[in-house]
Amino acid sequence: MQAISNALRGQESENFQEAIRVLDIILRQHAAKQGCLLVRQSYFHNDPKNFADVGVGVLGCRDVSTTMIITPGPVVDFLIANQNVRDPFSLDWAKAKRTLKNLRIKTSPSNQEFKITGLSEFPCKEQMFTLKVKGGADDATEEVTVCDYFVNHRNIQLRYSADLPCINVGKPKRPTFFPLELDKFFICSLVSLQRYTKALSTLQRASLVEKSRQKPQERMRVLTDVSLAYFPSLRFSFQYDWILVILLCLL
Repeated sequence: MQAISNALRGQESENFQEAIRVLDIILRQHAAKQGCLLVRQSYFHNDPKNFADVGVGVLGCRDVSTTMIITPGPVVDFLIANQNVRDPFSLDWAKAKRTLKNLRIKTSPSNQEFKITGLSEFPCKEQMFTLKVKGGADDATEEVTVCDYFVNHRNIQLRYSADLPCINVGKPKRPTFFPLELDKFFICSLVSLQRYTKALSTLQRASLVEKSRQKPQERMRVLTDVSLAYFPSLRFSFQYDWILVILLCLL
């Protein structure tokens, strides 16, 4: 603690580097509790100002790590942007399956979060699953299509996704299907701060470098905001400049 106190006062000591590492751990743990995306020595809050659109449904983090994340929002919109097609009927579903695997989605109004394990083998109007019969015997079941279940049991009208594959968030022996379509009562969206690990094209990389570039004044403003967020009592303190120096050391 004495080494940290000395570091905050701008006094170097034998354990100065150790104090820096401790502060780094504190900042990262605090960021993790806030739901930030942690990437090596960087962490990103879920703030649109931290990201730049580089196309194909991908956002670039505005830092030197060239980290990329999936654009949050409707799954269909992401796939259309990612494959640069006009509508969902033009999508390459084999490619879509590879892209979506292990991404997380959230469904509304239940507000539940799931991990995508794949896509259904058949379109929504043909994909069958076993549904437990309400009011029947304990083991009473019936076979219904995903489309029929959402239309007749959930009262959710599907305009076009009946002809599209379903999202599978279940296990191989116990699949759980959701339609891709949006409805005012049912929304299936990709959650924010999910890393995109596919390779970018040359143009996308150039766009990422250009849009993620920060001027010194802007970078200092970001550091100032971060330091005051973590140490608000230092706003008028002589230790304030040293907090900025320490943050720069952690980048």
